[in-house]
Amino acid sequence: MGTPFRLLEHTADIGFEARGASLAELFANAGHALLEISIDTSRVTHREKLAFDLQSDDLPSLLVDFLSELLYLVDSGRHIPALIEVDEISPTRLVARLSGEPRDLARHPWKLIVKAITYHGLEISETDGAWRARVFVDI
Repeated sequence: MGTPFRLLEHTADIGFEARGASLAELFANAGHALLEISIDTSRVTHREKLAFDLQSDDLPSLLVDFLSELLYLVDSGRHIPALIEVDEISPTRLVARLSGEPRDLARHPWKLIVKAITYHGLEISETDGAWRARVFVDI
């Protein structure tokens, strides 16, 4: 399958396209793409586990809320995931586990400061059992 995401260029933002064999894998790969854009995760260890349960109105909102939660955790310094596992997912609910550590600015510098996840150009699709999402973030 190759790399499970690719970066997309945009005039004012940056985006990515994530793929997955399942909806859960798609969301996990989208989370990893967001982290790859924003922060150096090469030295993140699996010292701490964090779980969360999100509910939204629909699948696009769920993806935006999920990525916004990851961005909040990283931006606040509370947690940088090295591993994202989506245990349960439906069009309106997601249960995920993260394995990582609290952010240390010296070890985990910003690559690019992401201000927000946007709905601009947001796409989620499934074709022949393969999932794809296109997401743009405000920088």
